[in-house]
This record gives sequence, C-alpha cells and structure tokens, in this order.
Amino acid sequence: MKLEPSSLVRSRYGVSLLEMLVTLAIAGVVLSKAVSAVGEARAATGVRTAAEAYASMAHLARAQAVEHGTTVWFRTSVAADSAWIERSGQVTQGKNFSRDYGVDLRSATPVISVCYTPKGYSDPDCGSFQVEIDMSVRSGTHYEAMTWLPMGQLLR
Repeated sequence: MKLEPSSLVRSRYGVSLLEMLVTLAIAGVVLSKAVSAVGEARAATGVRTAAEAYASMAHLARAQAVEHGTTVWFRTSVAADSAWIERSGQVTQGKNFSRDYGVDLRSATPVISVCYTPKGYSDPDCGSFQVEIDMSVRSGTHYEAMTWLPMGQLLR
C-alpha cells in the first residue's frame, strides 16, 4: 500500500494556545525592557535639560547686569530646588527645578547667592561667596555636576 504524502501530515490551521502564550510572554519581556530603557533615557535628558536651564539663567543674570549697568543677583535655594534672578529688588525670572524638570538641586551650601556687578563679574564686597561651591542636578541615579567659582563663573 502506497501512502500519499498528504495523508502522513495532518494539515492544521491557526496556532495553538501554547504557541500564542509563548509569543505573548516573549513580547511582554521585550516590551518591559523597552519601557525601562525609555524611562532611563527620559531621566537622563531631564537632568541635562535642567542643568542647561540653570546655566542659562546664570548667564542671563550676568548679561542683565552688564546690559542695565546695575547689580544683579542670581540666587539658588537648594532646599526649595529653585533659582531666580533679582534686579533692583524685583525677581525677573525664576524656576522651580523639581516641579519644572523633575530633578533635585544638591549642594553642601543651602543658599547660593551670586552678585553680578555692571562689569559682569561677581563681587565679594556685595555679599557673594569667596570659595568654590560644588553643586549638582540629580534625578535618581543620573546627575550633572557643576562648580561655582568665586568670580561668578559656572563650570559644567
């Protein structure tokens, strides 16, 4: 008796429940890894963006002092995760880094005050600090370190 090849192999349509469950489990693992990687990338980007915004505010304070020919303060409250620019007793710009960027400001110095003179440098005679101050912007395991120098320069 000669068997036909089609009679040896049973034809099936669709997929079994086990095949579908294995496929879904693999897809779930891949998706969870992708979501985790995206979250890490967002945290790193938030830290970098916040550090750039902080440095930009410091440069703006200096520029306002030179442009307006007056003393301008750039102040940072580490506890409040905030920084602001004061000119003639008025706050001209401020940011809350925790709320706006989801990051924390860290430093051993709780309040950092930089007094920019009309010449564009920080003057200890108006109350600015006279030593280097280290600070950082942090979110989870991501951070960006910065150093304030006594003349008002911010190194990143």
